[in-house]
Amino acid sequence: MEGNVAFGASAVTIAADDAVYVVNRSGVVTIRAENIGHLHRALQPHINGTHSEDSLLLVLPQRLQVAGRNYLHKLQSAGGITFQQASLPLASLKTHARRISETGLAASKRPAVSKNHKNSSLVSLRGPIREKKEDNVRHLFFVTPRQMGHELFWAGRRSHDMTYVVTSQPAPNLPIASAELEHRVAQARWLLSLSGPIEQTSRRLLCYESLAACDSLLKLLHFENSEAFDIGSIPKRLNLVTMLEVDQRPLVCLRAHHKFFPADISRFGVRYQCLAEELILEFIAQTLFLNKKAFTVTGRTYSGPRTRERIKIPAARMRCFAIAGSLLDARARALELDAQGRNELCSSLQTNDVLREKSEHLEVRYLQQLLRRRFNCLQAQCSRTEEGYFFFEAMGHRSCSIIRGKALRDLLLKVTWNTYYGSDVTTAAQIGFDFDSFIESQSLWRLVHAMEATLSKLRQVRFLCFHQQVWERTLWAAHVEADS
Repeated sequence: MEGNVAFGASAVTIAADDAVYVVNRSGVVTIRAENIGHLHRALQPHINGTHSEDSLLLVLPQRLQVAGRNYLHKLQSAGGITFQQASLPLASLKTHARRISETGLAASKRPAVSKNHKNSSLVSLRGPIREKKEDNVRHLFFVTPRQMGHELFWAGRRSHDMTYVVTSQPAPNLPIASAELEHRVAQARWLLSLSGPIEQTSRRLLCYESLAACDSLLKLLHFENSEAFDIGSIPKRLNLVTMLEVDQRPLVCLRAHHKFFPADISRFGVRYQCLAEELILEFIAQTLFLNKKAFTVTGRTYSGPRTRERIKIPAARMRCFAIAGSLLDARARALELDAQGRNELCSSLQTNDVLREKSEHLEVRYLQQLLRRRFNCLQAQCSRTEEGYFFFEAMGHRSCSIIRGKALRDLLLKVTWNTYYGSDVTTAAQIGFDFDSFIESQSLWRLVHAMEATLSKLRQVRFLCFHQQVWERTLWAAHVEADS
């Protein structure tokens, strides 16, 4: 089949262990085979309109590729998937490409500049050019997957017209064969031949993947003009967040990763949307901390005259910062991390059955209901420190928060994961900066401010914060540091 594989817009596909059901307007089509559900779940994250049938089957072990191809054909007959024409075959269009002498391109180490009466193009066959880019110049760069990740991470800050071709070269410092350079020249000639005149008011970002096996270019991303230039949709378009290959009931378990980036994070939680957005922010933080050597943060103190200062710290220290989507949530989470890292003296200690504790929070009630199916009671030690932190401990798990209900939820979440999933999957619980689901913003601000002031009286500390905007999301990071 020609084209890229995507799910059909008018059908819903549901996978069981030994059957896959395709629900469309005509009814339900059932595809039955042993373990076909596992085959479907292996292919599902990649059926997003960016892979041809052949490249899609490469995600399967070789012994399953024939069965996978047969399954895709049956799924297409049932209306579950379609084949979209998005791949750009070079061989059939080389007659439309300009000659090398007309474009000024050659297989050299230096970037080539091509100009005519309408357009000016800057082409680099060996990675992106870091110098300042002009708005009225079309840029075409051949990049490695990691270089593409760096360019996408800062997308929106570049020139108006950017085109990237992602090659299979694993690292930028490796030598490139002459045949590969000539192949890139041919691809560049063809891409430039497709380009129309540059408009000063337009913005464009194109990303292709070079598929050597079938001598074609596969379009991965396409942003054009201000209305459609939605940088915030990059995580969704890249399919950055996917489900882990575990049962998604009773908890959701997600993974954030992509071949363009080094970060790879997995976490579990209750609400899909909340966990997915939290994972994207954590993914941004890890990528940011890996890409820069140092950061300038703002430091605050409460003791003596209240002061603010700018402090430069190495990237390695940023990994202990609490992250969130707002400054207030980051400050609250930083207080929790500070308490977790120290042995606090408890002003009160009691043992309660946490499955019988009354709560208005929906997640707490849901987790209690799940655990009551396995346990008659769950005795946990509950304590509160002199600084105002709440601790819960049961079955080898411990939680801490400035809000009692949140500490209870975090404990129940860990126990639920251990009870229903055991140690088969190694992953961590959600970070949990959803303070707004437990307390109103004004009340949270007063609580955080009071606890920071109390902490400053008991210890010499300063409060550090940092923010960065990426993909139209603002990442906030905060930390409580002992003041030297």
